[in-house]
Amino acid sequence: ALVDATTNEAIHLRAVQTFVDKIRGCKPKCIVHMEDKNSLIAKYLLALNKYRNQLLSISQRIVADAYFSKESFVTGEICLGFNVISRFRDDVHLLYLFNGPKTWKRGRPKMYAGKVNLKELDMQIFI
Repeated sequence: ALVDATTNEAIHLRAVQTFVDKIRGCKPKCIVHMEDKNSLIAKYLLALNKYRNQLLSISQRIVADAYFSKESFVTGEICLGFNVISRFRDDVHLLYLFNGPKTWKRGRPKMYAGKVNLKELDMQIFI
């Protein structure tokens, strides 16, 4: 559906049947990164790929449910040229990036400074 945020109206654009058939032949670029190319997320990406040019002429933004805020779907949508707007899933795992000084010790440098608690954000990170 197409949604006009200023007038709060939606227009039905297209309905696509989801089949359980396996994808055969050459895989499109939008699902190459996925482990399971026959998953439901891959089917949705293929449906959006089929109507990509028509949709991109209208808008570059896709608003999706929290189910679609998975890395595989978002990566596929970015590959198709869309921006995804979604809320995080309930089981989201976010990490703060480490911005401190290097220790110059052996081994891999520290990348993350800890897990993000969405109810108690560390505002020192954002200053």
